[in-house]
Amino acid sequence: FAQYSHTCLKNIISYRNIIKVALPIIISGLSINIVNITDTIFLSNLSEVALGAAGNAGILYYIFVLIGSGFAVGSQIIIGRRNGEKNYKKIGSLVAQTGYFMAAMAFVFFFLLRFGGPFFLKDIVSSKEVYQLINEYLYHRSWGIFFTLATLVFISFYVGTTKTKVLSWITPISALINIVLDYGLIFGHFGFPAMGVKGAAIASNIAEIIGASIFLFYTLNLKSKIKYGLFQAEKPDFQKIGKILFTAGPIMVQNFITLASWFVFFTLIENLGENQLAVSHIIRSIYMLIMIPVFGFADSTNTLTSNLLGQKQANQVFNLIFRVIFVSFFANLIAMPLVYFNRDFVLGIYTDNAEILALTEPVLGIISGAIFVFSLGIILYRAIAGTGKTMIAFWIEFVTLIIYLIYVVYFTKINPSSLSVVWSSEFVYFGFMSIIGFIYLKYGNWKTSKI
Repeated sequence: FAQYSHTCLKNIISYRNIIKVALPIIISGLSINIVNITDTIFLSNLSEVALGAAGNAGILYYIFVLIGSGFAVGSQIIIGRRNGEKNYKKIGSLVAQTGYFMAAMAFVFFFLLRFGGPFFLKDIVSSKEVYQLINEYLYHRSWGIFFTLATLVFISFYVGTTKTKVLSWITPISALINIVLDYGLIFGHFGFPAMGVKGAAIASNIAEIIGASIFLFYTLNLKSKIKYGLFQAEKPDFQKIGKILFTAGPIMVQNFITLASWFVFFTLIENLGENQLAVSHIIRSIYMLIMIPVFGFADSTNTLTSNLLGQKQANQVFNLIFRVIFVSFFANLIAMPLVYFNRDFVLGIYTDNAEILALTEPVLGIISGAIFVFSLGIILYRAIAGTGKTMIAFWIEFVTLIIYLIYVVYFTKINPSSLSVVWSSEFVYFGFMSIIGFIYLKYGNWKTSKI
């Protein structure tokens, strides 16, 4: 038995298993990002007003998705712990209770998007045309929240049990359907009427319905569904939901605060000039793309850490973290040069404005280095969340955000500096996150964490 346990442990923290868990998550992230880029290209060809309206409405939609994602990650951490403990039957109950809570949230979010969004935005959006298009987009897009949150429930199960392979094909299928329907419904191809912004919303909804349906069909036919106690008749249990919420709550709040900090960041950069703001949006787009592999490895750290603690192997967490950071750095060494040394081509996709290109190039150099600090910080942070100490993780994020925003305010408002100096805030943000995260993992009381 001891030899078997040792073999299982070696398998969990092996480079092969880390990549096996992370790769489907990375493919899923790439698929979603490609859809976002395609949406931007299609809508920009429709009109600038349509692009701006759908973009702003999409951000509002994404806020609700992030809140739901926070609950799903909390559930995923507990599922990972039960999986490590080999307490498989309780996993089905966790999935069921996650589904009940997500369904309740979906109804609330639906009404907020459908009716609350237009009500609050009428005093914020100055252009009547933009306001009308935002309303049109949200009116149709709001239906998608049910299927988006349903998909997150399935993802929490598959990532928590480290069975992520399914993500590598369902998400790309959904993404491809979204792209094809976008082209057809926005512009009126394939026999569809030209619907513009409305078509973009409906295309996303249909793709999400199909994606959630495939997840459901696949899970219903899963050979191990009895092993995990899936689809057993079970009523909503508020005590169990409360336990998930206790773990997930800090992540949900943290997701919201992080998005809000990005909003503040871009609002402050506007003080430096319109070109600086345009450059920052280009950089953000590129940055989010090269972040995808890092997020894949960070999500793996989350669930593998929880699995290790479930097996009472807390002493192996640092070995896991070291290996994930090593693989993540290696991925960055492949991805980042491809972007930086082909920067003329990459930046040319976004603009041919010589002044903007000149401003963008040095900032691209900043994020080329920052991505390595980001890898270190986010992996340590996710390891802490994976131990179940999500409140500690929240406070680490909160403290680093305060330091980050002070830095940005100083170099945009108090002592306005170059855009490169402002973007160097990424080193400050993830540098402090790395230091505080390492100190907590080294000296903090997490090894006997119960969830």
